[in-house]
Amino acid sequence: MPSMLNFAYRLFPPRQVKSILLILMLPIGDTLFVTPTVRALRRRFPDAHIAALVFPTNVGVLYANEDIDELILHPTAETFRLADFVRLLRAIRRRRFTISIEFRPYIWWLSVACGAWRRLALDIPVYQWFLPFGARPWKHRHAITSYATVPRLLGLHVDSSRLIVRTTDADREAT
Repeated sequence: MPSMLNFAYRLFPPRQVKSILLILMLPIGDTLFVTPTVRALRRRFPDAHIAALVFPTNVGVLYANEDIDELILHPTAETFRLADFVRLLRAIRRRRFTISIEFRPYIWWLSVACGAWRRLALDIPVYQWFLPFGARPWKHRHAITSYATVPRLLGLHVDSSRLIVRTTDADREAT
């Protein structure tokens, strides 16, 4: 049975991808594992504006990454205030991203709240997180491979598992 996760994209694919919102609400290691897929997205859409919604603790992995145009900080438990969070979601919604790409399962509500109704998501059935049995193909492959499956509908093939971490001149001078 085909997944219903990406139904809006399947029914209404965009004519042109002008902007991409990456939902990278991940642990720091997984944020690094997504970088080969982000590189492939940049190569496929060189003129698109690519923004990543990330935890502040993960910014160091991505801030000098040339494949990402903008980092948007998601509040943490220490900095969360409902009114600020609603303002952040409204600001992102006003940007009208062409698509949202979710690299974390079950975060669909965040794409919807950000106004991105065309979304591509990590395809992991809900029951696989809660039941201790059944086929779990995602458990038997590396995270890099799992994250590379997300943008398949874009005709994207991630041909490298090379992780990407960039530094700035200021970083190199400081060491």
